[in-house]
Amino acid sequence: MRVSAMVRATFLLALIAFLAAGEPLVCRGFDAATATQAVVSTSGRLLTLDPGLSDRPVWFALAGNEPVPARQALAHAIGCWWTSATSGQLTRDVRLSTADASVRTFPPMPFTPPASEALLRRLLDPWLGGDGGLALDTATNVWNATASPSGLARLEQLLAALGDPAPRAPHLLPAGLPTNAFARSPRGADLGAWSLDLAACSGVAVALASDCDPAAAAPASTVSNLREAVATLAASGLSAALHHGCLGIGLATPLDRQHPAERAAVAVLPIGHLCRNDDQVVQLSAQLGARVAPQAWDMPGWAIAPLAWRRSLLVVADPPTIHAVMTALEAADQIGLEAWLR
Repeated sequence: MRVSAMVRATFLLALIAFLAAGEPLVCRGFDAATATQAVVSTSGRLLTLDPGLSDRPVWFALAGNEPVPARQALAHAIGCWWTSATSGQLTRDVRLSTADASVRTFPPMPFTPPASEALLRRLLDPWLGGDGGLALDTATNVWNATASPSGLARLEQLLAALGDPAPRAPHLLPAGLPTNAFARSPRGADLGAWSLDLAACSGVAVALASDCDPAAAAPASTVSNLREAVATLAASGLSAALHHGCLGIGLATPLDRQHPAERAAVAVLPIGHLCRNDDQVVQLSAQLGARVAPQAWDMPGWAIAPLAWRRSLLVVADPPTIHAVMTALEAADQIGLEAWLR
């Protein structure tokens, strides 16, 4: 049943009332539209929600008014992606907004690779909706693009990677949970109440995925830090992971909910020491795509592409996935390409 505008406004006032009392924003099963408006009101940052997601009930608690943990919490609770633009989105659309698109011309690369226009169109597709576009002037090898600032920045990164002979890869930041001790253990009559109280104890946002039952039994163990809380949840059959200052809880491993196109990095990995010819470059690229996180390469704007003319791979993905590809290349280097391919 759709929530009426009057009822939604009442819910919104109830949510914001918590802040007036000095408490963090807490959402106990309100619909996603009301929760999104509460986050906008408390953070002062614009945020839009795709219409098809507005009625989903969400459970989360924030530890402050920072927009990024709030967006991660909402997206985890709804089961969608968030974007980092000033006017952010909560969406399942593979394409990003082009409302602020502009036109820019990029000079020719030192060498324009064969089929580079098709490759760049595929990698830039998340930014090419609406009025977006990309074209190569074959007479001058000048690139003309219409995209949002983030799309133009991604094209610049890709052109630099294709034109620069040096390899490149993003750093992999160490993952970990805060170790600071809680003043008290979280408490609550059920999983929903316990999880939301965990935000108050830990100082990080906490959100329940839609596959969680908030009425399920709360963890019985006393915990003194976030690591112990995650372990206690695991003992209850739940997974928890910290992304962007929000601890997501769910039956499945919680994901980084920032839009995949935005969190992807650009890497160029040399493989000349493994591959003797173009065919081996293409074969290795295909096998890496099949063996290393194969579901990842369906993400918008992600790809493994062979750069046969320079005996390298172009890998566009998030840093953990890029480093998983690098680990696979190290394994192939240790045992030899032919043995690894078998």
